[in-house]
Amino acid sequence: MAERDLQATILSTPAVADRALYVRGDGSLWKFTAENALTTPRGQD
Repeated sequence: MAERDLQATILSTPAVADRALYVRGDGSLWKFTAENALTTPRGQD
């Protein structure tokens, strides 16, 4: 368990799928997994 400041407004309930946690922000979508704590937000790579 960890805590991270995403510096965004969270717009929905986090979703769990395929062993990952997805979090939608006001301009990004984050995917959290056990292998990598945070991947690059979609649309910002």
